[in-house]
Amino acid sequence: PTGALKPRRGGGVIMDPKKCGSCGNCVRACPIGAVMWDEEANKPIICVHCGMCVDYCKYEVIKLEEVGSS
Repeated sequence: PTGALKPRRGGGVIMDPKKCGSCGNCVRACPIGAVMWDEEANKPIICVHCGMCVDYCKYEVIKLEEVGSS
């Protein structure tokens, strides 16, 4: 699936957990340890929105886009 993460106002992303494959690659990819794993939901808790995890998502559900100023 695609589109699990949507642009967040001001930059970064917001995750739609229904589209996440629960692989955990985003947690392992985060260089600052900002993506946490929610054991109860079996999904990641997305972080400070730096976008470093985008290239590591094997399901290609993470997308980082620049958000234009309003």
